[in-house]
Amino acid sequence: MKKGIVIVVNLDTRGEDIVFVKDLIAARGHDPILLDFSMEEPPPFPGDIRTEEVAARGGLPIEVVREKYRSDRDAATDNQIRGAAAIVDDLVRQGRVHGIIGIGGGTATLVATSIMKRLPFGMPKLMASPMAAHPAYVDQYVGTRDITMHHTVLDIVKMNPLLRAQIVNAVGAICGMVEMTQGTNIRFDKPCVAVSSFGFGEMAVQAALGMLEEAGFTPIVCHAQGKGDRAMEEMIRDGAFHGVLDICIGGVIEHLFKGNRDPGPDRLMAAVETGIPMVLAPCGLDILSYGGRADMLEKTKDRPQYVQDRLRVQVRTTADELRQAADVIAGRLNRARGPSDLSRADEGLVVAGPRGPADPRPAGRCGLRRAVARAAGRARAPQGSRPAPVHARVRARRGRRVRGTVPTGAGTGARRRRAGVAAMLVRNWMHPEPMTIPSDTLVSEAKRLISDNNLHALPVVDDGRLRGLVTRANLLRMGQFVLRTQDPDEFAFFVTRLRVRDVMVRNPATVQVNDTMEHCLRRGQELGVAQFPVMDGERVAGVISANEIFQLAAHCLGAWERRSGVTLAPTRLGPGVLGRITDVAEAAGAVLQGIYPIGSHGAQVVDEYPHKRVIIRFHAEDVSLVVGALEAAGFPVIEAVDARRHPQAA
Repeated sequence: MKKGIVIVVNLDTRGEDIVFVKDLIAARGHDPILLDFSMEEPPPFPGDIRTEEVAARGGLPIEVVREKYRSDRDAATDNQIRGAAAIVDDLVRQGRVHGIIGIGGGTATLVATSIMKRLPFGMPKLMASPMAAHPAYVDQYVGTRDITMHHTVLDIVKMNPLLRAQIVNAVGAICGMVEMTQGTNIRFDKPCVAVSSFGFGEMAVQAALGMLEEAGFTPIVCHAQGKGDRAMEEMIRDGAFHGVLDICIGGVIEHLFKGNRDPGPDRLMAAVETGIPMVLAPCGLDILSYGGRADMLEKTKDRPQYVQDRLRVQVRTTADELRQAADVIAGRLNRARGPSDLSRADEGLVVAGPRGPADPRPAGRCGLRRAVARAAGRARAPQGSRPAPVHARVRARRGRRVRGTVPTGAGTGARRRRAGVAAMLVRNWMHPEPMTIPSDTLVSEAKRLISDNNLHALPVVDDGRLRGLVTRANLLRMGQFVLRTQDPDEFAFFVTRLRVRDVMVRNPATVQVNDTMEHCLRRGQELGVAQFPVMDGERVAGVISANEIFQLAAHCLGAWERRSGVTLAPTRLGPGVLGRITDVAEAAGAVLQGIYPIGSHGAQVVDEYPHKRVIIRFHAEDVSLVVGALEAAGFPVIEAVDARRHPQAA
């Protein structure tokens, strides 16, 4: 059967050398579709899809693209990616494309793989490039998609016998993939359950697979090495699974402490937010992967290590690191929209240690049990009792994804909004019922709306669903660029043609109305984001930005009140310490208004109790008496503020 194969290439610099690729594909009985995205100069011959078509579909005339290639190459490249991806999407819908191959250097690799990422799982995708093995870029090219990278070793500049051999191999590979592929319409006759796995959880995973199959499910194993568990999260959001048995959740702690298996900040959140049944186990929380990282290995040299090979070195986590991971896990499970459970099983979960992977010690002896117990104690079962196994929940819902609200009684008390109580929840601080715009709104109009209404951001909503976000800062920078160029064509394009969908942040990070403000603040710091759309299910219920965070901080610190205060030097906050500080201050005449332990972000904890500075805000007739009493009690004061006078050092 004749099948269509798209060839993505820039013919202006590689056309004469690459023309034989089309002939090779045709000789195999397939239909080659040459897509030219040339940006530098006119190509020596036209592609089947001309670069002029690609440029126009991206939103800019080819003449503007070529001009921008010299002055703003990133904008030119983005335009060609946008146009080429839209054209390939059309061809896929028409049933004309069965595979895609990209050939070229850095720019060609970026363009081709960006197109490939939009194509469905199972469609053959191959990139032949000297950049295929570049450690700094290959992650960006491939991400979590099923893209095959063919390392040509040689640059694709001038054809020679060595380079030709590599290109022929690449063409043979894509033709073979297209001829052998099962296609993208992959069907399952049983409900699918995602299972996370890696070496130290292998025994537990193997046992679980048999049990799931016996119960009538198809288990899909995802390797929890950072990319595999991130891909699992994306596939959960895409609706590929009906439940998840998340045995290896070590990615949570890997992200917190910059391990090699970091899956990103959203681990566990896909199941939490989509509501599919989830059962978790703590495998992987007791180790951090620092292989090949001389700086981290030196920093943790006093900890037990297990060396699998020179690239895989596992370092024991500390009790404080486990507590931090447990807090994250508990917080996420408490937000789950569907049934969830965290198992504390020891059997089948191997603890890495100096004696090797077969170390039979139970997880509790390295502090893991304590951390998991802490998380499990805070993450309560949805109905107040131990949940049924994951397969029973999937069957009870007939394999459908659960999109309902949080069941009554789910989560901690902080998630329940009591009448008359202003809890520290996002819903109480957000800007409610925000203005939204559709994706086909002109950018110039969006800029006007943001300026006229003094907004920080505008959610982009189509058919009731959040599609993206445009921010005040980005639109202002874009407008300033157009004004600075003083180019009439640029100005006309900005005012009359450029749409929000072309510049918005797609699939922006969000928070939920019942999230705590602490979670919102942590998430903003982790992602470097200053504003979030606030979701109530799938509806945009509000927007929260750094402005609201400042308001919260001002309320906590009493910014509009005249308070005196002191800051204590780092103090070991063991049992009763804050109570003693309060007693000493009040005995010296202070009327306390607030007490805030402040730790250093990312600081290591040397024992069970952290050392933190303590900020105290109070009313007092004589601040010096309070300072003297605290220091006499063994609490050194490093600064003092008297509301009646200017701040001064203690």
